[in-house]
Amino acid sequence: MYLNKRGFILLHLGILADHLKRFQCQTMEEPSKFERYVYKNASVYHYMKISLVLENGNKYITDAQFKQLIICGLKDLYGEVGASFPFDLLKFDQNELTGILRVYNSGLVKLWSALTLLGSYQNEACAFRVTQVSPFLLALSGNSRELRFGDQLICIDGSRIPHSRAQVALRG
Repeated sequence: MYLNKRGFILLHLGILADHLKRFQCQTMEEPSKFERYVYKNASVYHYMKISLVLENGNKYITDAQFKQLIICGLKDLYGEVGASFPFDLLKFDQNELTGILRVYNSGLVKLWSALTLLGSYQNEACAFRVTQVSPFLLALSGNSRELRFGDQLICIDGSRIPHSRAQVALRG
């Protein structure tokens, strides 16, 4: 069968009209829906990276003593019942006196306030510093404020300090 130019164009216009009708029928039958789901905090826990600063700075503390110190701070502030919520000491570094705590969201403010107000350990002045808090444990794995590049520490302002001086600068 041979079609001239006019017949060829009419054939394509007919196919195009059929596709357009099918498309309009599909869109009329199924209107698009927009659904938005927002999870404010899907995590049950919060993780805290904390450090203990002692007045003389050379005290040997075990992980059990570290946790007991936190429990004593909670009991002093909230009493026996108020301090009865669970928290876990996931990681503890005896050299740096730092630890990572896991606490339920409902107890985060209580724990944080007890850490802030704790002032002594074995009749010696001390203070807890809360370094980082996050609902995700992975967020505590790195600290952009202490980024090391080779043997240098890169500061927030972009300056670079050699590693030997950086340890003194961070402690001092």
